[in-house]
Amino acid sequence: MTMQTQTFKQAAHALVDILPDDASWRELAYLAALRASIEQGLSEANARELITQDDIEREFRYPG
Repeated sequence: MTMQTQTFKQAAHALVDILPDDASWRELAYLAALRASIEQGLSEANARELITQDDIEREFRYPG
């Protein structure tokens, strides 16, 4: 089952299933935040909403 075809509940269960038996709530929260961040990045990439390297360098005035 791919990330796109899973329901939220299935994805949450999958995260719990990959954790070791002695995992903490903090580890689960980290994995959930990581997955959400990756999904957001993929969504932005698919919508071509990414920021170019040139734009980042201009914003931060990177001299290189």
